[in-house]
Amino acid sequence: MLRSILSKPLSFLATGCLLLVALLNFPGAAVRANDPGQLSLAVLPLLENEALAVTPAFSDFVGIYALVDKVVLEPNDTAPERVQLWGAFAVASAADRNSYESPQRGYFYYSLSPGKVEACRREWADFKSIAATGQVIGFGSRGMNKGRLRKANAKVESPDPYPVDYGLTKMSQRPSLYTPIRELRSLPAPSTPAEGAEVRSGQVTLIAVNVADAALKNAKYIFEIRAGGSGEQETSPPIAAGGKETQWSPNLKVKAGEKYTWHVKATDGQWTGPVASSGFTGAR
Repeated sequence: MLRSILSKPLSFLATGCLLLVALLNFPGAAVRANDPGQLSLAVLPLLENEALAVTPAFSDFVGIYALVDKVVLEPNDTAPERVQLWGAFAVASAADRNSYESPQRGYFYYSLSPGKVEACRREWADFKSIAATGQVIGFGSRGMNKGRLRKANAKVESPDPYPVDYGLTKMSQRPSLYTPIRELRSLPAPSTPAEGAEVRSGQVTLIAVNVADAALKNAKYIFEIRAGGSGEQETSPPIAAGGKETQWSPNLKVKAGEKYTWHVKATDGQWTGPVASSGFTGAR
């Protein structure tokens, strides 16, 4: 079940204080009557321009924030036993309970959690409903096993148990100041060449899907390509965004058998977003 909440577990004392502040300063804010431990999302838009929304005063319990592009249910949509979640993910940091790792693209592969079959299927159906909408959703818990994020070219095998805990945390589709959400929505998606692809020798064109955040529609994109063996590399100037994708053709030529890594990031004035990466090999 989707829970549109401000994702911070609060003690009863802290909850009371924060609710009091919210009600005094934002009388229009609504609080879930049946969930005193959480503020409803109605408070979040009012707080979002305040420091609290940027630097949480309380530890965020969410294990993974996800910008989901695609959901694959196995063996069928009616009674799924496994799920593939494809997109970009910001995983809770093991070193700092208030932060998240830089977002990475790939997929999680999960199986039903024993004893929680219906809860798993409800959440998987919710993922399916918001896939490719540009919405960020949180799931799992910071302290539990979250499974492993796999590269796009990794074989689909050996699923991890799905991390059922607090339910899903649904955030607004609008731009957010909260770091993991902001970074997920400002991460480009390397498209071509795809992760693990083989590319003919010679000229290559790098293509990335533009960031999800509509507020960054005027952002430019910086590409970089690097050869693994020779160390040869090249970086593009800031490139104006295309309609939905942005591309760049470096002078560097692909060589047969050479492995290449390429990166792309968005930039807008003094702001620079997180880096998305992919890799390919020159075809022999």
